Amino acid sequence: MSNFGGEDVVESLVYILELEHSVNLRTVSGELDKLRLALNSMFGAAAYVVEEKISSNLAKTLGLDPDGRSLEDLTREARERYGSGYASESEHEASDASE
Repeated sequence: MSNFGGEDVVESLVYILELEHSVNLRTVSGELDKLRLALNSMFGAAAYVVEEKISSNLAKTLGLDPDGRSLEDLTREARERYGSGYASESEHEASDASE
């Protein structure tokens, strides 16, 4: 997510999502509506840009083309591949993607 200004910005976004919007990033794949509400609260009409960046990074992590795949499709694929261990794996990959 380096397009958002680097690791410090990503850490700040995660902090706000978790503390102010109660979005648990370990279980977010099952709570995408909650994530979207939080992003809309934080970014208004531009929230879709952040969601598209999340989708793009997740697709890249999975080795998939993001075109035509929704965030739901991508998280479903990640759960199928990684099972319940996906959360810790995705956090690691998200950190790598921000570099």
